[in-house]
Parts: sequence; C-alpha cells; structure tokens
Amino acid sequence: TVPVVVGAPNILDFAPAPSSILHIRTLDDIPSVATTMQFLAENPRAYNESL
Repeated sequence: TVPVVVGAPNILDFAPAPSSILHIRTLDDIPSVATTMQFLAENPRAYNESL
C-alpha cells in the first residue's frame, strides 16, 4: 500500500522514496491526493513504480 500521511511537514525526509507516500499538508491537498489514489488504483504499473 501507499501510505497517506497527514501533516508532518518533514515526512519526505523519512520516506524511502519521494513517490512512496501521499502527503496531505493542508485540506486543499485532499482532492489531488484522492485523484492520485484513483489513478494508482486503476494503473497497476504506476502503483508498482510508487512502491
């Protein structure tokens, strides 16, 4: 799975790769994170590349 992280402004410092998490910094980020989640669910290759 690709974790969805809320807050923690420095979380990318701890992620194994930049695309390995979906980061919600503010409420405005929710629509784009939801779009990314839908895209990854429909595209196994993109999902596997994000791991």
